[in-house]
Amino acid sequence: MTDAATRVAERWANMPSTPVVYAGVFLPPMSKQRLLRAFPAEHPTVFAHHLTVWHFLEGGDMPELPWGKTVDLKVVGHFNNNHIQAVVVDPPTRLRQIGRTPHITLSAEPGVGPVESNRLVPSGADLVPVRGLTGVKGVVGWVGADEKVHFTAPGAQS
Repeated sequence: MTDAATRVAERWANMPSTPVVYAGVFLPPMSKQRLLRAFPAEHPTVFAHHLTVWHFLEGGDMPELPWGKTVDLKVVGHFNNNHIQAVVVDPPTRLRQIGRTPHITLSAEPGVGPVESNRLVPSGADLVPVRGLTGVKGVVGWVGADEKVHFTAPGAQS
């Protein structure tokens, strides 16, 4: 096992019984539809699911978040290359993740996971400015090992 794989395995082994894999802002169906109407999927695999705020693999403590609250995400730019399509968003201050351009992955080529957009989505000059759609709403929640989205505080019944 590689050093990175060992670290992941150790972290996973030390997670609580319902570990939080990642926390973010999840798009309800209407927001997803609005986003994809404004930015039609340009690759076969469609996501338009969430903005990641925290992921356990990146380490650090999960921030205190307003679980279950609806928040506005201002759409500020669009990005597409041969592999990934995403919109860059401006979330409320407490939902910004240091070191990552806040974005929602819209679509990708087969075999390219949404996690790839973390390194492919630029900030600044390469973004196409947004016209029309100015924002979408999302709900703060988390995904656990059960792969389900939860909107109550981790450890509370969801």
